[in-house]
Amino acid sequence: MSGDLTPTGKELLRVFDAYDDSAKKIAAILTGYADAIEEVGDSKQGNIFGGVQPTELDILTAAVRQVDKEYGYKPLFGQKGCV
Repeated sequence: MSGDLTPTGKELLRVFDAYDDSAKKIAAILTGYADAIEEVGDSKQGNIFGGVQPTELDILTAAVRQVDKEYGYKPLFGQKGCV
């Protein structure tokens, strides 16, 4: 099954596994991820400032790190193969 998933999809599954004890943290990660995706906009459209668009995986990584900073770090990066 995981062979059909994108790298971001695989990382989301790892996030769910790593934070399975905290629905609040999972919700905060998903909310931060969705908000950032909306803010970045469509990656197929040009950026008027010429900047590099972050990937979905970059955005997910930033959302996880923000939650770790706000709620306290839980070993995730490098520990379970998560973002």
